Amino acid sequence: MKKEVKIAIIVVLVALLVGAAALYVKAARRPIISPLPEGNGSKTGTVETESTQLNVRASAGEADGLTNKSTAIDCLNKGDKVEITEISENQKWGYVPAKGGWVSLNYIKFD
Repeated sequence: MKKEVKIAIIVVLVALLVGAAALYVKAARRPIISPLPEGNGSKTGTVETESTQLNVRASAGEADGLTNKSTAIDCLNKGDKVEITEISENQKWGYVPAKGGWVSLNYIKFD
């Protein structure tokens, strides 16, 4: 095999390796989650929506507290009491362990 062909193969392999590493790093990024600092590490509140239900999402969403492209996995009804045990880094999404997902804190009135 010619020297130029070997060099070309090595360059392609290095490029593939760098691309794979970049994809791995991007996929590994997740929102930083912080536990609530109060008492037992949880906070309770009531769902206050304009409609009748609040979607529970598979992951936390954007900093506006409204945009979330993750799958809706369940819902809560207006007036439901919820326990929030973690808050997303942007402070707009709370984790509801009873539902196994995240809700917008824009629609939770804390006790």
